[in-house]
Amino acid sequence: MSTLSLPFATRARPGYVRPIAERAGGIPLDLRSSRIHVETDRGLVVAFYVDAKPRQDAIVIPLVAGNSYGGEPTPEVMRHAQLLLASGVSVLLVDVTWYDGWRGRLLGRNRGMAIRAGLGYLVARGHNESDCVVDGR
Repeated sequence: MSTLSLPFATRARPGYVRPIAERAGGIPLDLRSSRIHVETDRGLVVAFYVDAKPRQDAIVIPLVAGNSYGGEPTPEVMRHAQLLLASGVSVLLVDVTWYDGWRGRLLGRNRGMAIRAGLGYLVARGHNESDCVVDGR
């Protein structure tokens, strides 16, 4: 009779939760040092800017309720940003949760305001507006 032995992965320490950047895999992104505030007509918007040099392309990714958790991007968004950075594309993650849906309507805000402010920030940083893409569109 033969037995089958399977290798088991090492278990994480109990009570230890890896940071989101570490869980995303690949090179961890330092969100603490890349946190910025972008100004709109209706207030400040929290954003994260990670610059890839020397390429001039940039992408704005809106963070809505489904792809942010606790004020930080989800691991899926982090992996997407890491792939873009590896390709030489700068990434601006804009938190639009207070500019989207009923909250935004209540405060007289809309998602477009936050996105336009993000694009303005990228242009001020030296990116050409024609090289900036919003959420893959």
